Amino acid sequence: MIVNKNKTTSFLKRLNKEFFFVAFLFLFASCVGTIDDKNPDTTKGSEAGSALVFFNGINKAEPVSDEKINVFFEPAQGSAQDLTYLVSYDGLAVPFSYPATLLRPEYNGLLKVTIAGLSINTDYNFQVQVRNKLGQTSKNDKSVKVRTFSNRTARFQGIKSVKNLSGVDGRYAVRVEWTAADDSGKTLKEPRDPINYEIVLLRKLKETDSSAQTADPSQFDNKSLPNEVRKEIIVSSDKLFHQVNGLESGTEYYVRVRCTHDEFSDNSTNPLYKREENTNYKEIKTLSSNGDPLEFDQDSLTFISDQGPSGLNSFNLTWDPAKGSFDHYRIYYREFTPDNTQWPTTEVFSSYYGGFPKDQLLPICNGADPRLGKEYWKCQKEEFSASTATLTDLKPFTKYMVHLIACYEADCAPKAPNPAFDEYNSNTDPITNPGIASFSGIEEVINPKYYWALGEVYLKVTPPDLSSGVADGLLVGMQVQDENGDLIFSSGPTAGEINDYQIINSPDVDNSTSPYQVPPFDFETTEEIVVRGVDPTSDNTYCFTVMPFTWQNGSAVAFKDGAVQECQKIVIQPPTLSQFQGFTGYQINTNDNSVTLSWNSPTGGLYDKFVVWIRNDGTQFNYSDVNGVTNPPEYYRFELPFSARTFTAPFLTPGNYQFGILTQFSGTGQYSEPYPASIQTITIDP
Repeated sequence: MIVNKNKTTSFLKRLNKEFFFVAFLFLFASCVGTIDDKNPDTTKGSEAGSALVFFNGINKAEPVSDEKINVFFEPAQGSAQDLTYLVSYDGLAVPFSYPATLLRPEYNGLLKVTIAGLSINTDYNFQVQVRNKLGQTSKNDKSVKVRTFSNRTARFQGIKSVKNLSGVDGRYAVRVEWTAADDSGKTLKEPRDPINYEIVLLRKLKETDSSAQTADPSQFDNKSLPNEVRKEIIVSSDKLFHQVNGLESGTEYYVRVRCTHDEFSDNSTNPLYKREENTNYKEIKTLSSNGDPLEFDQDSLTFISDQGPSGLNSFNLTWDPAKGSFDHYRIYYREFTPDNTQWPTTEVFSSYYGGFPKDQLLPICNGADPRLGKEYWKCQKEEFSASTATLTDLKPFTKYMVHLIACYEADCAPKAPNPAFDEYNSNTDPITNPGIASFSGIEEVINPKYYWALGEVYLKVTPPDLSSGVADGLLVGMQVQDENGDLIFSSGPTAGEINDYQIINSPDVDNSTSPYQVPPFDFETTEEIVVRGVDPTSDNTYCFTVMPFTWQNGSAVAFKDGAVQECQKIVIQPPTLSQFQGFTGYQINTNDNSVTLSWNSPTGGLYDKFVVWIRNDGTQFNYSDVNGVTNPPEYYRFELPFSARTFTAPFLTPGNYQFGILTQFSGTGQYSEPYPASIQTITIDP
């Protein structure tokens, strides 16, 4: 027999190399634990260039429902930013990819991913590889076989969050939240529709007693644990959160939520029938009662005055709720005074730091506290869950000092090792000022309207909007300029300046001797303010402005911002075409061949009588024939009093008649603007 020495040497070298590599893997595996599965030991690495990616592969896989499986594996060596895990099963073309930065080890140190969208009662062989940032991928052929449930279950993601409650409740309760399981919404439930949710809490660590019995997530279903270690709550399927009470302060808990589906209630005694078994959990620690500093955004403390009258005596506080364990809020407030503007410092204020008697803060917060300064501070209590408050017993247009504190205990007294409170001072001192009501000023100056009141003009306004602010009345300012533009009535030397208007209805000044008067009016409803004393026959220019005022410290304070001035010459203005359009109709009485014509009152303009003309000579009636002519020969002219609204022409002979009507002011002889369409043509039959 001939032996090839070179081949034998090559074989021995390769054997030694593989033996060394297997030995290395054996030592590595002995450090991280061993895994029993159906696979023989294999080389766990990938040779790519000169580098190897080492990874132990899948650890275990467990069914969660009829369509979900949890896959567990140990973290690979290396920086999480550089690694991506690839999870696959037989028949899957493209592995599921999970960046390592998105995964966190569970209580047992394993990483977990949930694979969904699987088939019911089906076997799957899962594998896990890892890929580094260079694109090198482990080549680990270890797999684990697992079968999905054989019955349908609820489709549910498990717990979404668990949150601390603020205030004292946070010491003994938490809020557990989840996303609703899929529900058909039908009155008659489908087999996999949810019927309730099961919340389980396990005590992980008790702050004040390190020897107290605890548990880990592997014991969520261990119902033999005592109630102080394992707490189970069943809630209805229409809930998405639940406040779990009866917990221990300063204690850590694991929290899990599962869903029971409708068909399970009919099969609960069958050990082979399953409900969904998600293993998702959250951790939380109840708040401690040891006076830990609260989390509070001081910049969030703001003051808002109500718009309208209520804002004169109140304002609203808003703030982001403090986070932490405390009993209640207190709001201390008082009027700002220059000689006592400082709130006592915490070191002076609290007996815990010394400086004042132990009862410096009254145990009960309700009304004035005479122990806090020569100008009494008032105290208003708010629940720890509050984020708004309203102070209502305030003075109008007054600055206040306001301080918000959070008391750790019900009496707001220090109890070792806790201080009495945390203090949150405002950076601003609020004022009870709801703003001035919105007011648009004068819309129009209307000339005299009545022949018996030639000295009256009318300022058209829209009442102030008292829902937008406050006002106690309206002030009327006035100037008069002669034909040369010189001021002949004003409180100042310069025409046209708002500040130089003389207020002719000031409640602070006796205006009885003024040549101009404003009769009292209800500023909340009036749409027309009367000003008396003008001369419509002069060449003077009259200027007006109207502005709201409020009472402050016993005086009327005018708000001139935005005040609008309206200036014009006051004249006798007869009704215009749009204000008086003549006859509105007529009736013929055949018994005596009379005609009665009617009209409406003019909507504006000045007049003291009506004039009616009749023409029956067969020629067209024309207002130009009568306007300014006292007795035109072709027309019959009739004067009617100011109050007349009808005119009757009796005993007319057969023929065609034309009637026209205008208003007239006797003092100047001015007629209203003619309206040709108002001429009425009437035929009297034989």
